[in-house]
Amino acid sequence: MKYIYTTTLLLLFAVSSITAQQGPLVIDLSHNLDENSGGVFDVELRVSDFEALYTFQLFLKWDPDMYRIDGVPFVNDQLPFFDDTSIILPSEDVSIPDDGKVRIVWSNATTLTLDDDTHIVTLRFTALGQPCAESKFFFDDIGNLESETLLAADANLENIGIEFDDMNVQIPGVDCVSSNENLESNISVNIFPNPVVNFLNVDFSEQIKTEAIMTLYTIEGKVIEEYNLNAGKNSISVTALNKGSYLYDIQSQEGIIHRGTLYKL
Repeated sequence: MKYIYTTTLLLLFAVSSITAQQGPLVIDLSHNLDENSGGVFDVELRVSDFEALYTFQLFLKWDPDMYRIDGVPFVNDQLPFFDDTSIILPSEDVSIPDDGKVRIVWSNATTLTLDDDTHIVTLRFTALGQPCAESKFFFDDIGNLESETLLAADANLENIGIEFDDMNVQIPGVDCVSSNENLESNISVNIFPNPVVNFLNVDFSEQIKTEAIMTLYTIEGKVIEEYNLNAGKNSISVTALNKGSYLYDIQSQEGIIHRGTLYKL
């Protein structure tokens, strides 16, 4: 799922003028967790459309019951003043404590442009969850602090936002089923937003002719909730759910037609 965040300005700098307004900074996430990694894996962050930037602040988030961040094996020194101290781990971020978040910050006195697909940082994690369990890595706001990128335009700093595809990471196991998989090719299910805070939308394609049931499980497979779904559009309150990752499946008269992972913020 693709997200574009455009947020309010947090930082002020004295800047010179540049002529063109650019689009969001594009961030690509990748990982190398597989059956041979022993549960230890790296997450790489690469950037594109990094043009004439002075500063950025990013909050990368995940489910801390599933994965633990252990270190920062690589920081790109092409960015002036960007080093290990720019990567604020959960144990170091006393102002915004959260075991499922890392804060990445950078600022410079003059603008900087990087080549597309520049590798800026690698984060090292250990998998804590059960085999086949899955959790999402994504960028998000923290309270009233935003994941943001800032651009100088006409002597003013403008928040250009970030664009990214969230990344599902599944712990290797036997006969695992990928998250968010439509099991019947003629049935489409759209579930959003995911991650979710209060209300989850579950929309079926026009091919669905019968009601269905959405069953929610803990990562260990214990049933915790069932929701009756209409054949069209549905809105489900999940306000009472605790924060974390949940498995789910959706079943109609044809059997299980969709399953995946839900992330509650």
